[in-house]
Amino acid sequence: MRMMILISVAGLSAISTGCASTAIEEAASASAEKAVAESATVLPAWPPYCRKHIQKVVPKLGEPVWGTQKRWEIVMENGNDKIDWCAGYYDEVAASVRNAAPVKAARSEGR
Repeated sequence: MRMMILISVAGLSAISTGCASTAIEEAASASAEKAVAESATVLPAWPPYCRKHIQKVVPKLGEPVWGTQKRWEIVMENGNDKIDWCAGYYDEVAASVRNAAPVKAARSEGR
């Protein structure tokens, strides 16, 4: 009995002097990080603009080849602009989730 009391007292003095406090803090920190990683992250709805497919360019009867090519280039430029916008939107959302900041509302550029 006397030996258990001495061991308990030695353990309490080690905790009170800070020897074990680092281990306790590390365990608490690891536990908190695990809880955050496992928690469900609710993301905002993906903007409908980002779900639209790029339109096809169909040659028109009697249209010169360069006309079809020009229309295709315009459609591709618009598609690339859409991809850039959607990637920027996703980057904002990802950054806000990583920083635990409130998610900004979907940007609207009239599209």
